[in-house]
Amino acid sequence: MSQTAVNDMGGASSPFSLLVTSGAIALTLVFFAKLFHNLPEPVLAAVVLMAASHMVRLDDLRKLRFSSRGEFRISLVALFGVLFLGLLNGLLLAAAGSLIMVIAHASRPPVVVLGREPIAGHFVNRARYPEATETSGALVIRSAGAWFYFNADHIRRQISDLLNQAPSGIKTIVIDFSLVPAVDVTAGGVLRGLARSLKARDIAIALAGLRDDVRENLTAVGAEQDLGPIPAHRTIEDCLRHVAASSPMKIPG
Repeated sequence: MSQTAVNDMGGASSPFSLLVTSGAIALTLVFFAKLFHNLPEPVLAAVVLMAASHMVRLDDLRKLRFSSRGEFRISLVALFGVLFLGLLNGLLLAAAGSLIMVIAHASRPPVVVLGREPIAGHFVNRARYPEATETSGALVIRSAGAWFYFNADHIRRQISDLLNQAPSGIKTIVIDFSLVPAVDVTAGGVLRGLARSLKARDIAIALAGLRDDVRENLTAVGAEQDLGPIPAHRTIEDCLRHVAASSPMKIPG
């Protein structure tokens, strides 16, 4: 770490600096080692601390605290891990903490209700844009992140809770899949089960914004048997019009 700190202080910007530093260290060990033989260890520690002190940027930590609490916690884990466990163990601890944070976030992906933005007409998160209007007779939601076996039940519960909280008279649920990069076999089965339960309540379900590969994944698990045709790249408006055209009750936009 001290070598990295010295390189950084010297303005090193390419891998060639490592060769120069390694050469200087080799020359010192071969020709000048005796000169440093009796150097007290506190002096060596002071040299290392002076070289590495500029790497602790308290202002950056303060900014990180306000911009991302999760990353701020991981930075503290890395800082104290390196101080108390050593460089390698501290970095491994921080890497493990980052991995846990990523898995925890992936296991509970956000599911939000969308509304129509009055000026441009786009569908946006109603929690962030309170002025967005509801779609009469329909619940439009967006799921962000991949659907995997370890988060599919959470997504299904979120959708069920949003449906229970929605006004009465919902006849259509449109799920925006534009932010879903993948759906595995287990999650596809959960989606099929959700479609069957909604059908038993006389509620149609449609998928918008499907990527080609996600559509292929759903087709491979037989999702069309419960969802009906699932074309790719269909917009939310297309889904609403399609359901309205196939239903005896027209759903206003």
